[in-house]
Amino acid sequence: MAELQLNSLIIQNFRGFENFQINQLGRVNLIVGKNNIGKTSLLEAIWLYANRGSSVTIYDILKDRDEHRVFNLNPTTEQTQQEILAIKNLFYQRNDFTDQTQTLQIGNTRENYLQLQARWYQVEMDDHDNLTPKPIKYADLDFSDEPFFGVEVVMYRNGKSAQKIRKYPIYRQNPTQNWNEIVCNFITSNFVHRYQLSKWRDTTLIEGLENYALEALQIIEPSIEAINMITVEEKVTTDFSISSRLVPIPVVRMVGATKFIPLRSLGDGLNRMLILILAMVNAKDGFVLIDEIENGLHYSIYPNVWKLIFKLAETLNVQVFATTHSKECLNAFNKTNKDQAAQSGRLIRLGRKKGNIVATEYNQKDMQVILERDIEVR
Repeated sequence: MAELQLNSLIIQNFRGFENFQINQLGRVNLIVGKNNIGKTSLLEAIWLYANRGSSVTIYDILKDRDEHRVFNLNPTTEQTQQEILAIKNLFYQRNDFTDQTQTLQIGNTRENYLQLQARWYQVEMDDHDNLTPKPIKYADLDFSDEPFFGVEVVMYRNGKSAQKIRKYPIYRQNPTQNWNEIVCNFITSNFVHRYQLSKWRDTTLIEGLENYALEALQIIEPSIEAINMITVEEKVTTDFSISSRLVPIPVVRMVGATKFIPLRSLGDGLNRMLILILAMVNAKDGFVLIDEIENGLHYSIYPNVWKLIFKLAETLNVQVFATTHSKECLNAFNKTNKDQAAQSGRLIRLGRKKGNIVATEYNQKDMQVILERDIEVR
């Protein structure tokens, strides 16, 4: 069995986590707990870790929850300034950082982790006549010298460290940027953009993994015999102009039919299933994060969905983190995990102890007791 990217998890000063730890993770991990306990935040922490503190990932995390700006400022405050001040929403207790540095840590041990600090920088000339960013206190800022706000990211691995300073905010990833990022596909509870779906589909074809996508769709609709992606032209109208763009649309062909039909015409469940599996087959040696995995799926297919996820996770060396509120989904996970290797699946319940978020971990044996005695752990 291939080594896990994260065999444990430590999160410090990120969102609602002050000092959080999971001692043992599995290849497929199901996260449960009450509303507003931090399940989605845990997924976001792993996303940020995988992308090595990317400024784009930070912005996307905040924007997904409408936290990317401070909206109670003077209306004349420029957008960039609102977005800089809003980065406090990433840190524990959301303290303003005008006079202090905010620091968070995410990793799997005290020796292997990502550390991220947010603060202002002034570009200065060093002793070798090189322009170098230097941290500066907010009170000492001279905006005529064009200071910038950024995040300092340090990766600690096995006693060694590497540092990078990134400007914030940045809205689009540099395609040439690479800092040992880990492949990480995040399926939020909202949606995955159809262009991302098309990109995953193209990679799936190149890698020869399209049969997995078909197998997934046949869990819901066995009469589907082929899947494809077509591109259609769509008009885009604004107040001042009319333009067009090419839009990818997934289509399927049924047994006995000669023509393809739009996948979404058969219901949201099939579209959700396609998203899940394409995310899996495009995350070899990486992570797949799934928020509210039960969304759009009927409870009767949960066992087959989990079987396919466990199979793909093992085949492609993918580590999966999923959240759920569904008891049927939880029970199906426990039943499927019973037939897996001892450390394949882990159930993790988030709760509070003395005001802090803590994790209760359940191994394979614990999960069988939960299943047999119908114990409520959500």
